[in-house]
Amino acid sequence: MGYTFRKKIMWIICGILFALVVLEIVIRLGGFIFLSVQEFRNKLAISKKCTYRIMCLGESTTMVGGKYSYPIQFEEILNERNIGINFSVINRGVPRINSSYIVANLEDNLNKYKPNMVVTMMGSNDGSIEYYKDIPQAKSFIFNHIRTYAFLRTLWMHIENRMHQKGIYPLNTGMSNKPESNSRNVIEEERRILRYNDELKGSFKKAVRSAVGDVKTYMEEGSFEFEHNNLNEAEFSFRKAADLDPRNIWAYIGLAKCYRLQSKLSECEEILKKAIKIDPQNEWAYFELGLCYKDLENSSLAEAFFKQAIKLNQSEVDFYVELGILSGQEANWQQNEEMLQKALALNSNHLVANVELAYFYEQHGRCDLAEKLFKRALALDTNNAWTVVELGWCYILQKKYTEAENALKKIVLENQYNDKLYGSLALLYMYMGKYDLANKFHEKANMLRVQYCNQFTRQNYIKLKEILDRRGIKLVCVQYPLRNIEPLKKIFEDQDGIIFVDNEKVFIEAVAKNGYGEYFVDMFAGDFGHCTPKGSRLLAENISNVIIREYFRK
Repeated sequence: MGYTFRKKIMWIICGILFALVVLEIVIRLGGFIFLSVQEFRNKLAISKKCTYRIMCLGESTTMVGGKYSYPIQFEEILNERNIGINFSVINRGVPRINSSYIVANLEDNLNKYKPNMVVTMMGSNDGSIEYYKDIPQAKSFIFNHIRTYAFLRTLWMHIENRMHQKGIYPLNTGMSNKPESNSRNVIEEERRILRYNDELKGSFKKAVRSAVGDVKTYMEEGSFEFEHNNLNEAEFSFRKAADLDPRNIWAYIGLAKCYRLQSKLSECEEILKKAIKIDPQNEWAYFELGLCYKDLENSSLAEAFFKQAIKLNQSEVDFYVELGILSGQEANWQQNEEMLQKALALNSNHLVANVELAYFYEQHGRCDLAEKLFKRALALDTNNAWTVVELGWCYILQKKYTEAENALKKIVLENQYNDKLYGSLALLYMYMGKYDLANKFHEKANMLRVQYCNQFTRQNYIKLKEILDRRGIKLVCVQYPLRNIEPLKKIFEDQDGIIFVDNEKVFIEAVAKNGYGEYFVDMFAGDFGHCTPKGSRLLAENISNVIIREYFRK
């Protein structure tokens, strides 16, 4: 009786799950806006003789702006100062990446551009999960290709997140919902995951070996290791499967995913070309090759392979989403909007498509449409702080200050340690003329940033400095506009020889005098966003002043 009842419940759950739309998020964001223009400028910079070469690293806040980006204006200002040195500045900003990507590609950039100094402004993308991008399960080969598994994984991750918000942690880790130490929480969580993974891995492999043959065994083990972010072991298993069955297209695709996530892009390209020769009609091989070329910063080839994937399968939403994102990065706005609209026509509840199209409308001043899509995205993911921040910005642009306040304060209650939300509230109250409240929330955001420094940002800054020190290259650490410099200094509290650039005071004074919109086009980071040409100029001037004063002693 009990078994029959449980069986019925399972069938009901499966029925509900299959009735839902799969929030299957496999987007790897990256690429460049106006890539060819930026690369041309970089090549021009390294071709100049007898110059002091500076390389700027960062995300979209470094990259965007074309001739008005801060690195371009930075070079102009340095050379205008006439201190007896000719400067060339290389812009190596990459949209929508995190500090891990920057460090992983640092050696290649140093070898290619040979800078005398590196200026970094990074970390703004480290503190948030982008559509499950940083969850190991979302990188899983199974997650990407088996829909039922994706359903169950996403549902379980949602349940776990809700449990964590209520202070409930499985396996008796003893964690509470109020972190005493960010690093302690990270360590405890890692230990819990490792214990769980080891136990699960052993029983999983034993079951697989007893149930399937050799090739299938390696494929399942490769998928399992990939799911748990053990890329070397996953690579070994997929390679074994390919060796045993040289025409196994999915073994090559799994292997290519491992290569791409380890930045082995030439190997990734080679194996996918081999896969396409074996099966020219496999749309996923073309899609993965498009992602590979996107990471290789070859936008034209990435676009061509995304389009080929769509040609072979016109019902796969993620193909349209990736092509739409790539088009936006290249400022091909018509295709950007068209692809995202097609994605939503196929699946109106696709989280990424909703967010990306909303962001497109927000950037183009169509805040009423952006507002609707951000609201839909929030209905799909109720605790996504980034979406609330962008919705708040939509409200602010429409002068719906009460709606913005209600939306931000509501989610703050469930995200009491999210500094971006407090920064957003500080900005909102500046717009409302409530300066006491603005100062209160600004200080709250600064306190959290000092107290709970993101561990990934800390580790990657330290790795970056170690690499530069080995090469004798000077490091300049730039804090984001309106942000306090202390969290950045705390990362290097036991080290010296670093130049720090504080952009808090200069931007607070400028915004107070001329308004936020004079210097920023959005507020994606909560209390700051992508700069206008005027904002980039102010940033470039401040960095120039600090470097000339503290390093060149002029």
